Amino acid sequence: GQWGWRRRRGGAMAMAVKNRAPAGVQVTAEQLVRAARERQVGDEERAAALRTAARVTDDEELRMQQAQRRREFEGSVTHAAMDGRMFVKYARYEESQLEFRRARSVFERAIERHNREPSVWLEYAEFEMRNKFVNHARNVLDRAVQHLPRAAALWFRYVQLEETLGQADKARAVFERWMAWHPDEQAWRSFINFETRHGEPARARDALERFCGSFPRAASYIKFARWEEASGQLALARRVFERALVELDRAEALRQDLFVAFARFEERCKEFERARAIYKQALGLLPEDGSRELYEAYVSFERQHGDRDSIESVLADKRRAQYEAQLREAPDNYDLWFDLTRLEEAHAQAEALAAKRYADALADSEQAHLRDARAAELFQDRAYAVKVVDEARARVRSAYERAVANLPPSTRDKALWKRYIYLWINYALFEELQVEDVPACRAVYR
Repeated sequence: GQWGWRRRRGGAMAMAVKNRAPAGVQVTAEQLVRAARERQVGDEERAAALRTAARVTDDEELRMQQAQRRREFEGSVTHAAMDGRMFVKYARYEESQLEFRRARSVFERAIERHNREPSVWLEYAEFEMRNKFVNHARNVLDRAVQHLPRAAALWFRYVQLEETLGQADKARAVFERWMAWHPDEQAWRSFINFETRHGEPARARDALERFCGSFPRAASYIKFARWEEASGQLALARRVFERALVELDRAEALRQDLFVAFARFEERCKEFERARAIYKQALGLLPEDGSRELYEAYVSFERQHGDRDSIESVLADKRRAQYEAQLREAPDNYDLWFDLTRLEEAHAQAEALAAKRYADALADSEQAHLRDARAAELFQDRAYAVKVVDEARARVRSAYERAVANLPPSTRDKALWKRYIYLWINYALFEELQVEDVPACRAVYR
């Protein structure tokens, strides 16, 4: 072992250290402190068990035991004055002894020192409610929300108390006081749900209006519109979406989730043409890199409710965006310009054919035999048909003008100049054959 014995002078035996190396298991100061605390906790638990198991035979012994426990609690709250939980334990003991006035006195001492802690106020209010002191509980919560108007848990408990007692008007008054502090969205949703739950749609609508005023965001208007839709007020829901596009600032009004929610609402209302118009308008307003979700929703919509022409139109929009992105990187790539101009010409020709079918349908008295019902729905009158065709042809001209504005970088590259000249020729042929505008064709050649 580490220890041995050796003989001192005079014959006495003395203990000598044989091994001075450190022990294999070291004990730190932290471990010693932790072990002491565990032992202290264990002693307190055993003492509590003994106190619980102790039998009280008369009133005098009960008073002595109560006095002992109170001295212990007073010592605890004195030494741990910064911990509000000790006051709560003290008050619960007095409550268990049916000493409600003493318990209330302990809670009052607690909130004198810890009036910025919502948990202490909640414990005080719960004590009053458990013991049916309703007015005391109401008074405690009223004082609590005055001290801590930003503590949502206190307001929620106050409203819950009044609603549980069937005092809807008082609960509404509490909500109104709370809303004056401009709380977070969860508080507003609770207020709206409260009014809806009590069959007050006008009050709930007013709360939603104020909610949108406090949080002018696209998500707020979407919640408002969905509430109107759930209430069966489809016209009002549509009006909310339209207001969002006007009242919100540009950054929020051009959020793709707002347009997607609006279009899906119209889709649920079986207003497919409205939904299609919203998708197209949104795709025209939003940048390409910020409309991915919108584009995917539009493609899904056309696959479900569109015909062949509408699906081809979506695919054409996708190809157009790809060509435009590539041309921004390489503006002198004439092959891409040819692809883009052919795409625009095909779109313009399709719109012209649709307009011609509609014009023929107007001249025909038997419109029930229309082969293209969507054309009759889309072009409500001939003026609109002409406008759509003109816009498509203007897009073709814009593509050609941008293409011929990019001259070949070298005067000696005959292959590039040849392709560049063919752009002019195709431009002129478009004006002559498809638009049948001879003066415009002559202007191109000049």
